[in-house]
Amino acid sequence: MYVDRLASMVERDKNHPSIIMWSLGNESGFGRNQGAMRAWLKARDPTRPIHYEPAQYSTGNLQEYWDLFDAHACLAGGFIWDWVDQGLVKHTNNDGRPFFAYGGDFGDLKNDKNFCINGLVFPDRSPHPAIHECHKVQQPIGATVVTFDPARGVAEVELRSRYAFRDTSHLDAHWLLWRDGEVVGRGRLPELVLQPGGTRRVALSLNVDAVDIKGSSRGRGDYWLDLSWNLKHDEPWARAGHCVAWEQFVATCCDDDVAPAKAKADEAMVATALVDRETDDELVVTNPTAGWTLTFDKRDGRVSYSTTTCVLLRGPRLNLWRAPTDNDLSLGLGPAATWRKLGLDDLASRLVAFDVDRRDHGAIVVRQSFLYRRRSGGGDADDFSVEHRVEYSIGSGGDGGGDVVMANEVVVMGGGEWQAMVEAGELLSLARVGLAWEVPREARLAYYGRGPHENYPDRNRGAKVGVYEQAAEGFFEPYVFPQDSGLRTDVRWLALRSPTTDSIDCAAAGLLVSDSDRPPPPPHFQFSASPYSAQDVAAADHPTELTSGEHAHLCIDHLTMGLGGDDSWSGLTVLPRYWVKPAPHYAFSLRLRPLAHTTAQPTSSPTTSSSSSSSSSSSLTSIMHA
Repeated sequence: MYVDRLASMVERDKNHPSIIMWSLGNESGFGRNQGAMRAWLKARDPTRPIHYEPAQYSTGNLQEYWDLFDAHACLAGGFIWDWVDQGLVKHTNNDGRPFFAYGGDFGDLKNDKNFCINGLVFPDRSPHPAIHECHKVQQPIGATVVTFDPARGVAEVELRSRYAFRDTSHLDAHWLLWRDGEVVGRGRLPELVLQPGGTRRVALSLNVDAVDIKGSSRGRGDYWLDLSWNLKHDEPWARAGHCVAWEQFVATCCDDDVAPAKAKADEAMVATALVDRETDDELVVTNPTAGWTLTFDKRDGRVSYSTTTCVLLRGPRLNLWRAPTDNDLSLGLGPAATWRKLGLDDLASRLVAFDVDRRDHGAIVVRQSFLYRRRSGGGDADDFSVEHRVEYSIGSGGDGGGDVVMANEVVVMGGGEWQAMVEAGELLSLARVGLAWEVPREARLAYYGRGPHENYPDRNRGAKVGVYEQAAEGFFEPYVFPQDSGLRTDVRWLALRSPTTDSIDCAAAGLLVSDSDRPPPPPHFQFSASPYSAQDVAAADHPTELTSGEHAHLCIDHLTMGLGGDDSWSGLTVLPRYWVKPAPHYAFSLRLRPLAHTTAQPTSSPTTSSSSSSSSSSSLTSIMHA
């Protein structure tokens, strides 16, 4: 039937001079029929090219599309459906708040619900985070690093123009060298003009003191070289200074010889400072010198990390779920249905073990075990459940500030149904493996990772690695149809600051979270924050239905699934490399380190920005300093 319909079209229209190519169809899957159609067409009319129409949704794995276009001259496309969310303004009945409406909001009983809400910009044309991915992937200038040696202050890059008709004389090119938020060098690339499709190697002198980098602790760490190309003059579509293209490269300078001895000395110093008090209901561990208190509730196992000003962190709960995205739902065919079938969206936890080990040198180790089961479980031995084992090593060293190392193990127990779903190909990926915490809504979060906007593992090429900060409640993205949002990837550290830090001079004004046992290079961890719980977001049809509580929700993830983007109706469209593959066991660790009010920025803590908080992610501020 496929070939017959194609043949009828070709025989009807073959002599029209306006026909420049033939199409195999529009978004009708791919298989033997398309192959048979192509073979017939090539034999019948070898003079015209052949086209097939897929579309790209959510811009997950957009880079992989573009890599294919660069590698194969016969490929073109990557058409994104579509430019704008097709929503119309309505107002809530009770208080007149505006929101963007879609199918079903107008009394229409037969509708596609939010299927028309799939743009790169909101209905009011404000940008989605996904537009930054398009900007980066489709940029007209590219660069690859040949040499980058911060210790010698030299770099060499190969530049390539992707322009088809225009040279690069309308662009200024600059470089910036920075480490952990501190700018250590800047300059302009040599004046040059790339012709369309042209390439050129460029050597850079980075003007960096090599002795400083090689010989001092301040010089150790990751060095980032940022390149940018900006408009010299106003264009009809953008002002002078607009960034047309950018690239970023990293090199590591390190000296590990002093680290083990220093850590051992710090452990002895910190351990002697611990004070603990234990009752039938709780264990309280305090470090008066560092200014923090850990309170363990022995009834439910929850932990509170307090400074002298507030409870900065409370939790955690094992987190294997997210509020489904459009692609997770995929018209009922996506992985969200499987996650709910396993009950990952509503796991009940029970503390089954609590043990305290007081070490000879004064450190304390607390071990906990939680059993998570779906609330609808039948209770038989083969029913799906997960054990979360946690070990807190308190007084484990660091920079003398009283570190807490949190080692996590996640073990699938009684996983008969889990295993059956894996073997049947029904469960290909989890949403995430991580921890859910509560933090003050007004707490400020600074981090060293990709930003400043939301980004996911398969949609983060358009997010620069940098040091950024904003209020916890400001990471939420108010999508027309509420869903998981606000993730940040490739995070080296995350700093939580009390909202009262600036006015109170206390010993521990904040908390630094880092991955304790994975050295460079990445992977690192991911995190997101929201004033709303994942359950509330998943239950809402519009942002106006959401009500924030007394605290914000912080998710710190060991692993997070990508978004996908090949289409939005054929099940799991995330590429396998971005899956969180089901496994019987996961293990990861976090290091919690107190931040003093006067702590300097590099590595151990960021400098607090004075920018005001906002509920929009666009307010998230870069806090790199010259």
